[in-house]
Amino acid sequence: MTRKRKHGAVDQEASFIELWSEKPCLYHVKLKPYSNKLEKRKAVEDIAEKLGLTADALNKKITSLRTQYAVTHEPNYHSPAYT
Repeated sequence: MTRKRKHGAVDQEASFIELWSEKPCLYHVKLKPYSNKLEKRKAVEDIAEKLGLTADALNKKITSLRTQYAVTHEPNYHSPAYT
């Protein structure tokens, strides 16, 4: 069963993705700032403020989107490519 989402939620996710892409310290593992927890926390707080969310709420959204991505992109071991 698919869940209906409000149009605002889709707009907020698009804004989130755009803001996230502007902060490579959150996703680019080869950059030195990726290991800096303080810098990453500041980046999350900045994005949360721009979206009108708390940092905790944004972290939950990040976890949710990662989970959705992983589920939709997991390998299908029953496909002919894996036989």
